[in-house]
Amino acid sequence: MTKRIGSITTAAIAWAIASAPCAAAKPAVSITAAHEARETLGELKGLASKAAGNAYQLEIYIRDARLGRDSQMFPLVSLKEDVNKMGKDMASLEARRDSLDPWEQQAIDKVLPLLREAAANAERATVYFNENGTHLWGPEYRSSLDKAYRDSDQIANTLKNYLKFEKAHEQEEHLEATIGGGAK
Repeated sequence: MTKRIGSITTAAIAWAIASAPCAAAKPAVSITAAHEARETLGELKGLASKAAGNAYQLEIYIRDARLGRDSQMFPLVSLKEDVNKMGKDMASLEARRDSLDPWEQQAIDKVLPLLREAAANAERATVYFNENGTHLWGPEYRSSLDKAYRDSDQIANTLKNYLKFEKAHEQEEHLEATIGGGAK
C-alpha cells in the first residue's frame, strides 16, 4: 500500500485572501488588535522558519540512498501543514488589513507573493512524491523543495526584519517620550 500525502490547499489560500472582507472606513485600532497582528506576524515568521527547515531536511534526505520514502513523509506533511497554516494566518491578516499599521500592510505585501510561491512549490513536491514514490531523487522534486526552502526562508527573514524594525521604532518613541524629545 502506497501512502499518499494530501494536496496543499493553494486554491483555498488564494480564495481566502481574495475574499477577505474589506472595511469601508478605517476603524480605530485597539492596542489588543495591534498586538494580535504583530503576534500573528511573529507566528508566520516561526512557521516559515519551520517550513524552511523541513524543506532543507528533505533535500538532505534525498541525498542519502539509505533513506526511503517513509523517512520523507513526515517532513513533507509538516511542510504542507506549515504552508497551509501560513495561508490561513495571512488570510486572517488580510481580512483586517484596513485596521493594520502601514508597516504591517507592507510586510504582508512583501510576504504574500513568496507565500504563494512556497505553496505552489510545496504542492509540486507533494504531487511528485505521490506519483513518483520510488524515484524521489528526481530534479523536479529537488527543485520544488529547493524553491520551497528559499521562499520560506525569505518569508522568515523578511518578517524578522520588519518585526525588528518596528521594535526599534517603538524603543525610539519610548526614549523620545522619556527624555522629553517629543516636543521639537
